[in-house]
Amino acid sequence: MNKKILSYCLFVIVLCLAVYLRVYRLGGMYSYNYDEGVYAESGKMVALGYLPFNDFFSGQPPHFSILIGVFFRLLGINIFSARLFIVLTSLLCIMSVYFIAKEAGSQAVLPSDNCAGLLSAFFLSISPLFVNQSRIVQSEVPSIAFVLLGVLLFLRARRYNNPLYYFISGIFISLGIMMKLNVGIALVLIIGCFITSKGVRGAIFFIAGCIIPLLILPIFNFNKMIDQMIIYHLSKPAIYKFSDRILWIWETLNSDIGLFISFIAGVVLCIMKKRFDGIFIVILSCAFFLFCLFYRALFPHHTTILIPLMSILSGIGISYLFTIPRVKIRRGILFIIFLSYGIYSMWLIKKDIDFISQNDNPYYVDVVKVISSRVNENEYILTDEQIISFFANKRLPSDFVDTSNYRIITKYLSSEMLIDACKQYNVKMVIISSSRFVKLKEFIKYVRTNYELIKEYKKGRFVYIKKSESNNL
Repeated sequence: MNKKILSYCLFVIVLCLAVYLRVYRLGGMYSYNYDEGVYAESGKMVALGYLPFNDFFSGQPPHFSILIGVFFRLLGINIFSARLFIVLTSLLCIMSVYFIAKEAGSQAVLPSDNCAGLLSAFFLSISPLFVNQSRIVQSEVPSIAFVLLGVLLFLRARRYNNPLYYFISGIFISLGIMMKLNVGIALVLIIGCFITSKGVRGAIFFIAGCIIPLLILPIFNFNKMIDQMIIYHLSKPAIYKFSDRILWIWETLNSDIGLFISFIAGVVLCIMKKRFDGIFIVILSCAFFLFCLFYRALFPHHTTILIPLMSILSGIGISYLFTIPRVKIRRGILFIIFLSYGIYSMWLIKKDIDFISQNDNPYYVDVVKVISSRVNENEYILTDEQIISFFANKRLPSDFVDTSNYRIITKYLSSEMLIDACKQYNVKMVIISSSRFVKLKEFIKYVRTNYELIKEYKKGRFVYIKKSESNNL
């Protein structure tokens, strides 16, 4: 069989494996973390005709919520639709990693060898942490997926001096950044490349592409957008220490130690070969590592953006072994690497299957039943765990799709705001499902005075119903 055809067949097999790991039990009634409920509710608001910033609080750029809302309009408002968008962007990321590693590897290793691309795609498709994040309604995977697609097109544009590639690259780089500002370092590096190479024509086309995703911004209230998307984040205190960030980065690396070791080999090889594509990926990887190290509001899931870049350099590093001239030895090395890495990753996944895919959470199942039996579709509820209202398909007061700890700490959410919402929207039920609302003492006092406890769960979880309603039961 032709080597090129064989390479693409193997790549399709890798993608099929990636799809299976990402869609298995995708629509279950579980949630990996708090943010998933916030993003799901934000997308729901968009699908119902509301706008981020204007109509509801949004601490992130608007494009992610808008695209989730589009998926809801196309496929229905349910958790499977939201998670499916993340899965598709994860597959896009794997494809971008494949082509970046394939082309950068051809410069560093062999001109006609596809091993770097295949290895990189394989590593990323079964990386336990990346599989986990590819099933969660969060913006890290979509943002890095679009940015890497933009990087791929930028590298090709530079190689072939193609202005159309520069233009499309700008679109995807900007779209990725407007999913999550954390990946904006890629834009800085690309602009730096234009400045050092004096590529004025390419820069013009690239910047024109970057403007395209920004054309929707005038529909948003400018003052609210700046306040919620920038000033809010600047006002966040540094809750976690530098040592905590080092620990989280190490946990990310340690979750896939084989990938980390081969990543180092790829870095060394690309530096030694001094080819632009490889050097650019090395610098981008280092920049992301430094960002994670010094970003004071870092959470563990933010380190997800490191995994695709590590996979690229790992594939390039290991593919160097295939420069050994004896064909049988090369095939043996390929078989051993794929088999050992596959067994190791699958062992990690099987060891902690709930990290990848969970069964329905009994708490969510029961609390949704309680809500559904007491609250009709036109009535409002309040909760500090938004995934509950999403699963129950009930309405939240529009400004409370996000009740995060940071929003409370920065005074962007107060007891007075919640009490006013209870009165204005005639909130029928309040679900306290975490410690967030507990921090707002006046609001808790108001709830206990005006609402009656009807259900108590473990871990300090309570369901309250308005007293006038409970008297009618």
